Amino acid sequence: MRELEISARTVEEATRVALEQLGVTREEIDITVLKKGKSGLLGVGAEDAKIKVMLLDDEDERQPGAMSDAPHHSLLPAAFRPHHPGA
Repeated sequence: MRELEISARTVEEATRVALEQLGVTREEIDITVLKKGKSGLLGVGAEDAKIKVMLLDDEDERQPGAMSDAPHHSLLPAAFRPHHPGA
């Protein structure tokens, strides 16, 4: 899993920079806002936003014990399982 910390004037700008650096879409990353940042008064006291970005892959998106997208008929009571004649 690849991880970056990015600082920019806003969270949105930091997210855009991270997406460009990683070459991925928003759906392929997990973002944690470390610091929202602030604009300050006429730029005085301004602080950048800071985010931590983790690149997701297929295995990272599934939590241990989580169900996949495939139907889990074995978890259903027999009365609710699909019936396949001749199977």
